[in-house]
Amino acid sequence: MRNFLMNSACNGCRPKLLGQRKRYDRPRLMKKMMGERQVARFLVAPTGYGKSTLLLEYADSIFGLHNVYWIDCQSPCFLRDLDAAAIVETLVQMGSPQSLAVFEDVPYLDDARADAFSACVDALLSAGWEVAASMLPPFDSYSERQGDRVLLEADDFLADDAELEALRGASDGAMTRRVDRVCALAWGDDDDRGAFVDGLRTMELPAEMRLAMLVMLVLQEGSFEDLGALVRGIKRDTLRFLARHYPHLGIDLVAEGFDAVRLPVERLARAYANSIDSAVERAGYVGRDALAARLADLLVERGAYRRACETMKALCARKRRISWIERSHAGFMAAGQLAPLQDLFESLGKRPAGLSPRALLDAAMRLRILGDAQAAAGFASRAMAHPDSSACNVCEAALLCDECGNDDQRARALRALKRIAARRDSSDEQERGDSEAFRRLAASRLALRDDPLKALAVLTPIACELAGEEAALAHIAVLLAHANGRIVRKEWAPWSRAQRDAVVRLALEVVRGGGRQATVLEAVVASEIATASGYTVGDEAWRISADERVVGLSTQRAEWATRMRRDMAMAIPRHRAVDDEELRRRVPEMRVRLFGGMEVRVGGRMVDPGSFRKQKAKTLLAVLVLHRGREVPRRDLVDILWPSSRSERGVSNFYSVWSVLRKALSDEEGLCPYLVRHQTSCMVDSRFVHSDIEEFEDLYRRLMFDPPDARAWMGVFERLSAGFFCDLLPSETDNLYIVGMRERFRSRTVDACATAAGRLCDAREPQTALWFANAALELDRGREDVYYALMRAQMMAGRRTSAMETYFACLRFMGDELGMSPSERIVRLYDELLVCAESE
Repeated sequence: MRNFLMNSACNGCRPKLLGQRKRYDRPRLMKKMMGERQVARFLVAPTGYGKSTLLLEYADSIFGLHNVYWIDCQSPCFLRDLDAAAIVETLVQMGSPQSLAVFEDVPYLDDARADAFSACVDALLSAGWEVAASMLPPFDSYSERQGDRVLLEADDFLADDAELEALRGASDGAMTRRVDRVCALAWGDDDDRGAFVDGLRTMELPAEMRLAMLVMLVLQEGSFEDLGALVRGIKRDTLRFLARHYPHLGIDLVAEGFDAVRLPVERLARAYANSIDSAVERAGYVGRDALAARLADLLVERGAYRRACETMKALCARKRRISWIERSHAGFMAAGQLAPLQDLFESLGKRPAGLSPRALLDAAMRLRILGDAQAAAGFASRAMAHPDSSACNVCEAALLCDECGNDDQRARALRALKRIAARRDSSDEQERGDSEAFRRLAASRLALRDDPLKALAVLTPIACELAGEEAALAHIAVLLAHANGRIVRKEWAPWSRAQRDAVVRLALEVVRGGGRQATVLEAVVASEIATASGYTVGDEAWRISADERVVGLSTQRAEWATRMRRDMAMAIPRHRAVDDEELRRRVPEMRVRLFGGMEVRVGGRMVDPGSFRKQKAKTLLAVLVLHRGREVPRRDLVDILWPSSRSERGVSNFYSVWSVLRKALSDEEGLCPYLVRHQTSCMVDSRFVHSDIEEFEDLYRRLMFDPPDARAWMGVFERLSAGFFCDLLPSETDNLYIVGMRERFRSRTVDACATAAGRLCDAREPQTALWFANAALELDRGREDVYYALMRAQMMAGRRTSAMETYFACLRFMGDELGMSPSERIVRLYDELLVCAESE
């Protein structure tokens, strides 16, 4: 029972559970800690607010970490000793007056245990000790039990301008809001920020509090009315508690709103992964998927289109996203926010099932505007072949395929257009009307091949008939642009200016606006028409609106083009060989050296070791490279890198290190094709990543299995001695996996050298065999087979004295260190050596 408290003594060293956490000087809070040292100091704030950092600063500055007992209250041993009333007695016996007892992360204690802990604090104070305790806000039940305590709450821990200036080297007062001044966010590293986000899901809070916190963090800003519509049972007292203890939520009780800290939705979803369902079930008016849709709708109303899509991707099940995407398409199109919605659509999978023709056509139109013609044609082809497609859907899909597809897709589209152009009957009146209009649209597309002017004449009345059909108008506008281009290229020169103006006016009738702002598609088509004919579209106000749309799309198109290049690089089939020239053109080769120390080169350029930032990032890369393109379960990686960490903490650390590693290996566009992360596993892409491990394996196989060749094998020896006689990652001394792999490769190197020496002796090449045998002995003097190989090579080379010395060295090793006799084969070799000596 005493061991737990005895091990809590710092003895001049920082506590192990704090690791290498950086110390920050916070004189404002130190003054409060030192104001009344005769009473207990209670630090009550959420994770990531700097409680442990302040305690460390106090213990180091005042006590030099001597006579300090740092008690991890998350350990079950704390509750055991508390129940046994052994804490005070044990600490007083081990320590002396003026010692410091730090109770870190005091957990939830029922009334009996809370009374016992309060009595423990009072007893230590009476014995002349100083006491400090830290805990989360829900666990603070000591305001009445410790009436004279010094209390530091969440607001006290927020960094002020002076602290930011001192710690960051420049004043951040203007750039950070109050909610951004949480220590973990203001100057913490990735681990600190990860711990802060993980702490947001405090399971001990009531369900309505947890759900309210999630809603506020996802929405980022809003009103109490928004909360009430999504969270059942949220009361004023609840909001008052959250406002006091969780200032990063930015709750304003007067204005009845909130303006929370900005955090990625994906990271929030990971933090809440194990608690969101229970919180929604108990405190939500709707289920989890419906909650995600409601949150996304609210974000769309505020113009946060990208975050709305991130919310659906992170919180909503895949099969539930489809209906929201289909319902939201028109709004995203009107706002010109195509890339976020298409990215959400791509999250459904490579070839999602259960899509309606309308969903397929919407995706095709988004991709067409984003400039991904190949993908647009693929979705249009699926819509064209969909069993539920109407004649209107088929025509729309065929028009898109004809515009964007390859030769085969265009041929199928033209056949479909011909069938639609020839149809004239339908049993349904509405269907018959739409079919007639689309029949004429199909006919105009076919006429465009031969007579652009006739196509233009046919398109204008169709535009009037389908004034409310946005999809049809979109294709009419596209066809007008194509007709204009054909006229410009083929028939423009002989025409008069009046004829040109008349054709342009006819061609632009659909897209020139009519007093309203330009839609995204109209703006794109207007730009295409202007490029083809040199004529501008619409009045000045409409043109300004259209130019703004096109400029707004330029960033999304560039983003999507980058994604297309990445997908193209990642889509090189693994089942076929890819020549080096094609591989270099798509993705620069990455080479990783592990023997003698890590060195990473991408395209021949060495990656700055400082860009890895964390030793764990280099270790993670080494582990993946050692698996040589094979998938490694994420659980195994967590166990390798953090063997003693709790599962949730280990996974959080993994994502942080993975992010650092990806950033270090990403190109200027932020792409990293070298690392592949699946749902539960990771790997390096062996098509683009090569290492000295592969070269070692090649040399190893040559020495073990190829026919002996003294001249060729001397080249192998030179390569081994230059690059592989040194240890694998010699600076990595703490990771057991790396240490084990280092011993394994050293053993294989000795195997290769000893075997090569023996095979060269068989081939009557003793001089070359001596090189390998001597190298094997230098690498490992604890193997009998190495002594045997060297002794045999020395005998065949005529170095009998050296062979005798080698034999006696083997005897000393076997007898003194192992207590064993040498094997029969080395004794026979020694006897042979003696016979040769006597015969002379």
